[in-house]
Amino acid sequence: MKKRIFLVINIIIIYIISSITVMGENNVDFYSRDNPYYVLVNKQNALGKEYKPKDLMIPNVRFLEKGVLEKKFMQRTAASHLETMFNSAAKDNIHLVALSGYRSYQRQNTIYNSNLKKYGQAYTDSVSAKPGHSEHQTGLAMDISAKSAGYSLTQRFGLTKEGKWLADNAHHYGYIIRYQKGKEHITGYTYEPWHIRYVGKELASYLYINKLTLEEAEPYFIQAELIQKNTNKSTMPDEVNNQKEDTEEMSSSMQQITSSIFLDERAKSVDSQ
Repeated sequence: MKKRIFLVINIIIIYIISSITVMGENNVDFYSRDNPYYVLVNKQNALGKEYKPKDLMIPNVRFLEKGVLEKKFMQRTAASHLETMFNSAAKDNIHLVALSGYRSYQRQNTIYNSNLKKYGQAYTDSVSAKPGHSEHQTGLAMDISAKSAGYSLTQRFGLTKEGKWLADNAHHYGYIIRYQKGKEHITGYTYEPWHIRYVGKELASYLYINKLTLEEAEPYFIQAELIQKNTNKSTMPDEVNNQKEDTEEMSSSMQQITSSIFLDERAKSVDSQ
């Protein structure tokens, strides 16, 4: 019972925090399993060979490599929030560098087979996704590094000030550290502090607060559906506008409350999932 109450409280808090955000995201339903930002791509769930996001763009952030490259692209909404996050990080004297975003099925096939030849099946499957099973194909993922980590994809990044900042703040911008330490048996991959995935602020906050992976998000949907059934959806546009100022103030307060209540290596040169 206590666990159920805790989950409900989480959803209510996130629901309040997100009320303004939802209106600015083309009315995307952040509490529906059909939300495209929630797509689960892992060893058990694959994308089609021809799948490619329609609204890809290069985010205006610092990249390690120059030029127009496929891996610099991201889905538009994810790219926009990445830009905001990089700008916020810079204000905190945290300088992040983007390495790899969108990746086609064909490119992933090349990477996977190359790793297979170099490292063998067991190791490759722990660090690299088979074609169709890579989150990079969604356009919602980006690999991040920093000068302190040698601009490489290494678990040491998680020990740097940049890696720690990313782990503590990514959810504010709708991102999660997709492959967490201690969750390898759930995600199927080794710890990757550099791999972030956009899911939206609501779900990202829920997963961060509860220290869950995307595979463990089911309680979020169950409780969200319960709350939605009991929510009055008849609010008119003018009423929404009148409530905007109060909601923004409440959102700020709830974020502080949430923080105070609920929050208390192998280096690799190969491309990640």
